[in-house]
Amino acid sequence: MKSCLIAGALAVCQFVICASAWAFQNEPNGFGGIVWGTPLTAVQGQLQPAGMTKGGDAIYVRSEEDMQFGVVALSTISYIFHDGLFIAAVLKSLSAAGSPYLVKEALTLNYGKGEGDSDSSVWLGQTGAVLLKCYGDSYCDIIIHRANSGVNLYKQSLPNIYRDDPFPKSGNPA
Repeated sequence: MKSCLIAGALAVCQFVICASAWAFQNEPNGFGGIVWGTPLTAVQGQLQPAGMTKGGDAIYVRSEEDMQFGVVALSTISYIFHDGLFIAAVLKSLSAAGSPYLVKEALTLNYGKGEGDSDSSVWLGQTGAVLLKCYGDSYCDIIIHRANSGVNLYKQSLPNIYRDDPFPKSGNPA
C-alpha cells in the first residue's frame, strides 16, 4: 500500500514537472482581450471581416487597434477564427531597418528566451504559443496562438496560418 502511494506521488510530481516545462513567462491565454476559444459571435461587434486563410479560417481585424507591440510598429493585427472559435492573432511588423532585432527583443522582454534563431523563434506553452518569423532585415510576422494541451502546435495546428502565409508582404489580408 505504501509503495502504491509513493509511486502515485512520483507520477504526480513527474506530471507537474513536465507540465511546468511547457509554460513560459506571460504565456498568453488569448490576445487583444479575447480569450482562446471565444466564439466569434461574442466579439463580432468589435471586429470586421477581412477574408479567409488558405486553410479556410476566418480573418478579422479591428478598426481601432493599438498598432504597437512594445517598441515595434505594426502594419496589421489579424484575429483568426477556426470553426467560429478564436485561435490566433497574427501581427505583422512594419518594414524598417533593424525591425527583426526589435521584434525579437520585444518578444524576449515579454515572454523570456524562446527557442530558435534571430529569424525564426518559438515559445510553446500549455495555453498559448508564440511564433516569430522574420524576412531578412525588413519585417517580421508574430503569431500568437492557442496551444493544444502542450502538443507541438507548430506541426499540428499552424500549417493553415503559418506555412501558407495568407498575407502578402504588404501586410494586407489576401
